[in-house]
Amino acid sequence: MDLSKLSNADKAKLVKGLTGLVDMKKNTPSVYYEPHVNGQLQFHEADHRYRFMFPGNRFGKTTAMGVEVDLVLQGSTRFGKLRDVPAQVLWFAPQLRQFEVLKKQLDSECLTQGYAFDANDFRFTWPNGSQLWIVPHDRDWKNIQGINPDLICCDEQPPKTLWNELQARGFGKKVTRYVIAATATEGISWMDGMFYKPWVKHHAMQGLDIDAAMKVQSHPTIWLWPKGGIADNPSISDSEKKRFAELDWVGGAKERAVRTGGGFQSWLGDGLFDDAALDRIRERMRELDKITGVGRNGTFAVKELNDAG
Repeated sequence: MDLSKLSNADKAKLVKGLTGLVDMKKNTPSVYYEPHVNGQLQFHEADHRYRFMFPGNRFGKTTAMGVEVDLVLQGSTRFGKLRDVPAQVLWFAPQLRQFEVLKKQLDSECLTQGYAFDANDFRFTWPNGSQLWIVPHDRDWKNIQGINPDLICCDEQPPKTLWNELQARGFGKKVTRYVIAATATEGISWMDGMFYKPWVKHHAMQGLDIDAAMKVQSHPTIWLWPKGGIADNPSISDSEKKRFAELDWVGGAKERAVRTGGGFQSWLGDGLFDDAALDRIRERMRELDKITGVGRNGTFAVKELNDAG
């Protein structure tokens, strides 16, 4: 377009229109969000009660979860879902100091603006009555006890004790749905027995390996995405992907594998979800428990692993 040929009136209309588009994108960023087809789109389309994303860093899992939260809060029918408002959402994050960074990201990429924010309770309230609470793991969360929310989200892996409490919030008139988006850098955890193994077993009984299971997702309640990473995010340049792949991680090759490609690794030398490896680890922990009487090998309690198994 040759702007020099436009009249001043037409130029003013053009500027006004462009300004309106900029303001609209700033005020409703989720409307302009286009999920990639390497896991984000599948996450939004899934209707399972439990949805878990365990890819590597820079996959876009926090953005995807943030947009999903906004869709719930605003009652959007995007991705073919019916959502009622007002809605209540709880978002759990590891630490209080991460909140400011998280809030900036949610504001710029996910949340519809026009909310009122209570800095004491870390609570967002929209004109339609919907509310979002940000709750750090290291903060007392008595202010949200008794709430039967529509959606509970965990940005990174929550402690098992907290997860038990969150499950208790799901009993009420509303059918609470759950999302965990985490890069699995903590090694063996309670999540393999509760989420991953049932999901794998269900699909294995149908003759499906993990890649096929990720496409079919036929488990009645669990949707799980255990792979992927920065390479799957089309919004990141090839040069940045290359630079990320060259980073030196404390955990060496295994941590690099998790952070770049997702999935799970055991920092004890065996695959996290290798049953034989888990059995050997459990037996070793039992031996240590008999010797020390402590029940821990410095990381996880024997009982926790037995419960998971």
